[in-house]
Amino acid sequence: MTISGPVVVFAGPSIHPDDAARVVGDDAIVLPPASAGDLLRSLRLRPRAIALVDGRFDDVPSTWHKELLLAIERGVHVFGGASMGALRAVECERFGAKPVGRIADSYRRGRREDDAVAITHLPSAGGWQSMSTALVDIEARLDRAVSTGEVDAETAAAHLQRARECAFPERRSPFEPSIELGLKHDDAVETCRLAASTDGRTTPGLRTPRTTWLHRLARTAMATPFPAARGLPAREIRFRAVVEADPDAGGLLADAITFGRIELRTPGRCSIGDRRADAIRVHHLARVHAESPIRGPLSTLALGIADQQRQLLEAAGPIELGEGPSALLDPAADSGARDDALARVIRSEGLSCCRDLLLESDVEDPIDIIHDAL
Repeated sequence: MTISGPVVVFAGPSIHPDDAARVVGDDAIVLPPASAGDLLRSLRLRPRAIALVDGRFDDVPSTWHKELLLAIERGVHVFGGASMGALRAVECERFGAKPVGRIADSYRRGRREDDAVAITHLPSAGGWQSMSTALVDIEARLDRAVSTGEVDAETAAAHLQRARECAFPERRSPFEPSIELGLKHDDAVETCRLAASTDGRTTPGLRTPRTTWLHRLARTAMATPFPAARGLPAREIRFRAVVEADPDAGGLLADAITFGRIELRTPGRCSIGDRRADAIRVHHLARVHAESPIRGPLSTLALGIADQQRQLLEAAGPIELGEGPSALLDPAADSGARDDALARVIRSEGLSCCRDLLLESDVEDPIDIIHDAL
């Protein structure tokens, strides 16, 4: 049997991470509930499958649909169930995502509002303990209570109506707390089980549009380490140690990853001049704090970024910046503001060689670039 790559699970309150790991097996990497960029970042682990169960949405941006589509494009099995995973998988089912469980099925049939799976819960330090009850679990518990004669149908309907009229943080089960697990947990177990049953990758899906905002999300995600999790490769553990040593190094690492992956195939057509080249070096070196415990390696990284950016500017020739604050972007303006504006253009949509770089090539390699410098 050919099994390639780990199974990455995003879970928290719906199923305890330890339980998710037991369901999947030894090749599980269980990460906290997903927010924007987390699925994209998980692609550098080269997973054969992703099980999206829980996701964040209230205090941070939620998982983008394009993250699921990019994983599907790369041939990764993407399963979703129980909570945020059920929503996203149903929304992306026509592109290859696999919705799992009764909750996902009810969303597929248009029976539920988005907040039917929403709850409040403690963070990782609190074991992701739920502080409210999801409407889907209240409904399932009431259905079971009616079928067993625990309550009558009229009482159950009144409880359900009150729950539906509450905001999701206020929802509570009408029954005494118990160790009984709910519908969300059942669907989460099934989502993990199906992800673990995959054998190798699936047929690559449709190409995902390479929008500017997806590119920017990729730069942020690729320059961010994973939280501590069992099964992470040694390279990822080292990466996290670097960022923990200097938390402000993220922007520099993002530029190192982007610029370090570009192969210049066009010889320089113009010279930006020594003064501007010096300004670029000063700009990037200033991003390294004097008190940084890894100042030396980060300074080397900054100089490498500056040199690569200079080569890009010389190879690209004149760059059209488009309309904007003319005083800032005026070619005649003698200030560092223009250099910074050029840097921002190159990092995003200004040059085609940078625009799609992280999304077009193997997503594991960026860590090597940082390791080579640090």
